[in-house]
Amino acid sequence: MVFFEITGIFKRTVLHPLQAPLPVSESVLFRLPLLIVMIMAVMVNYINHFIIRQRAKEFATYMLLGMEKDKLSLVFLLELSVIGLVCFLLCAALGTGIFSACCVEILSIFFMKRKIYKLQIVELIREKQRKQPLDADNKTFWS
Repeated sequence: MVFFEITGIFKRTVLHPLQAPLPVSESVLFRLPLLIVMIMAVMVNYINHFIIRQRAKEFATYMLLGMEKDKLSLVFLLELSVIGLVCFLLCAALGTGIFSACCVEILSIFFMKRKIYKLQIVELIREKQRKQPLDADNKTFWS
């Protein structure tokens, strides 16, 4: 006997009779990207309708001047495509810059901690080799 569990739109996982189905929290996580895509599609559709309503007079003027509906739609589509491409490139560059800065900062902190740890160990070894007590006033390993 073979059981199936639907974990996505097109993905089916074979479950053995003794295997328990996924917990509710994990099955929700599988459906979360689909929910996000649906919300984004609704938002893009709303924004397009809003832009068209705001520019209705401009489109009417173009049509009164003799522009055909096909060319008007093409102009509108190209305009939105160029704006979308520019926004994508700016956000990709900004995101890459922020990510790189965060990675550099995290790595520098990691390596600095390693250096400080090594430095303290070296100072302790030197202090042990000298067999001298630490400076009573300063009580640190740094001179």
